Amino acid sequence: MRVGEKSQSEKIAEAMEKRLEQLDQVAAQWREPDRVETSVTRAIMEGIATFRDMCRMGLIEAASGLGKSAAIREYIARAMKAEGYDCPVWFVTLGETKLTVKALLLEMAEQCGATNYQPNNENSMKRAILDATRDRGGIFIFDEGQQLGEAKFMNGINLLNLLREFPDDGYFGVALLDNGEVYRRLSAGKHTQIRRRVETWRVEIAEPGRGRKGQPALCQDDVFLIMAAWGVHGEKEVKYCLKAAALPGALGTLTDIFRAALRRFGSIDAATMNIIRRLT
Repeated sequence: MRVGEKSQSEKIAEAMEKRLEQLDQVAAQWREPDRVETSVTRAIMEGIATFRDMCRMGLIEAASGLGKSAAIREYIARAMKAEGYDCPVWFVTLGETKLTVKALLLEMAEQCGATNYQPNNENSMKRAILDATRDRGGIFIFDEGQQLGEAKFMNGINLLNLLREFPDDGYFGVALLDNGEVYRRLSAGKHTQIRRRVETWRVEIAEPGRGRKGQPALCQDDVFLIMAAWGVHGEKEVKYCLKAAALPGALGTLTDIFRAALRRFGSIDAATMNIIRRLT
């Protein structure tokens, strides 16, 4: 090695550092923005907070793509930051494997950290849930609640009756997020006992341009916030994004277009978005 020449180990270290910088730049190119708070996510989080504070069972209704799941994640993140990792906020995504009383109780027991219960005994699981949640001022959040409202699913009413018992007895609030199917079923049937409980505690979020006076709905400013978070700007881009956000799927559709344009072309503008999905 000559005097002043870098050693082999130094050359390797510098090459590794340069490569890591390149990888960081690539990662930054594909990195999605942090969660964006829109008027819809604020309305959903406020609804969840209200059901929790009042220990009530309530419905939050919004079409697909308006930000329900994002709002749930943000509410949980804020609760954990303010109250600690073990804050009494529990989350269940409803699905085919959880649509029986036994399966739902088991999922709830696992989520709230219940102990000393028999997984095959509904009463045992319910008692354990009550013990784990008593006097904690918590809330259970259920996403994809529309499955309980499907007319072909007769057990849905039984599960709704099960869930409303917990706030009735003062243990925790229940937030059921869906697309409006649950309330439609309650309104059409002979289920006054459940409907009466959720009638007042109901947040109905309208699709873009369809909100009644005072009703939360996706608005232009929300679209602009999403655009800004993704670094999208320009007159043509504004027109495109407003049109995309008015499609079924709303913000979900728009952000998918962003992802696809960024992945394929490395940039998001009117030209790349129109290649991904041309809007007429």
